[in-house]
Amino acid sequence: MTYSIIIRIPWKRPNDELIWNEEKDNMLWRFIALHPQPNDIDWNSISSRLNINESECKLRASHLYKQQFIKLQNETLLNISSGNNNNNNNNNNNNNNNNNNNNNNNNNNNNNNNNNNNNNNNNNNSNSNSSGSYSFSQQQHQHQQQQQQQQVQQQVQQPRATTPRNDELQRLYNSVQRNSFDWIKVSMELGIPPMECRNLFLSSQQNQQNQQKPQQNQSGTPPSTYNYNNNNNSNNNSNNYNNSNSNSNNNNNSNNNNSTNSGSQRTNQQQQYQNYQSIQQSYGFLSSMEGSITQSELVDALIDEEDRQQQQQKQQQHKQIQRGFPQ
Repeated sequence: MTYSIIIRIPWKRPNDELIWNEEKDNMLWRFIALHPQPNDIDWNSISSRLNINESECKLRASHLYKQQFIKLQNETLLNISSGNNNNNNNNNNNNNNNNNNNNNNNNNNNNNNNNNNNNNNNNNNSNSNSSGSYSFSQQQHQHQQQQQQQQVQQQVQQPRATTPRNDELQRLYNSVQRNSFDWIKVSMELGIPPMECRNLFLSSQQNQQNQQKPQQNQSGTPPSTYNYNNNNNSNNNSNNYNNSNSNSNNNNNSNNNNSTNSGSQRTNQQQQYQNYQSIQQSYGFLSSMEGSITQSELVDALIDEEDRQQQQQKQQQHKQIQRGFPQ
């Protein structure tokens, strides 16, 4: 047996212009992609098909892996930085929406208080100015007006209709119960960052507690006086209720947009990180293999890759037949 010693000069790379071109690079990359693991690569068959020395093929493959590794690394860093910027922008938008909603809620509360004060003043004035007894028709009309006002108040106090926001909260509750408050598992299941899951859960709990607190009801007046401002009060209450519904719809739209954006960013980052790890493993194998390409002893009688794969498929089919029809 004869051995040949190859001395590699530092910073010297093979001359790519004479041997390699774009077509051969594509063919080499396809041959490497056929193998599920780097240990199964048949360099002898690859070099024979490309008509290039085996050591040159290995060096070129290592160079291609390095380029792909650097490309994926740069893409991952850019996506992570852009994801952080998008999260900051979404948080700023959420803060602005929350401030606007708080201002609208304060305005609605002030309007409700003013309406209540006007109702009380009107009732007091009607009681002080009333003299004698009203007819039965006037009392009946007043009683109908009060019933309409009570119906409007009940509609305001009723819970809002289910929206996509409530469906998302229900999914969040179910996921939290299944995973026992493990926010990482909840975020992986819903596609939302862990801190955002936790904040949504706490804010929904606080909103439920605020809704369950007893609300102060307006004291009704006996049907002995005629209230001329009932229609105006009912219209004001209905307008306030519509304003609150519009605010809730704005909140739901902003939260849905934020959840979809963060979910899509998270899935893209996970997929790129997995590709980054697979390329890193393959690159580590090839970098460790560069020291062994100087050996001249090669394994004889190697079978072509396509024939080997066909033989493996036949063996698997034979095993399946034996399992299905035991002797």
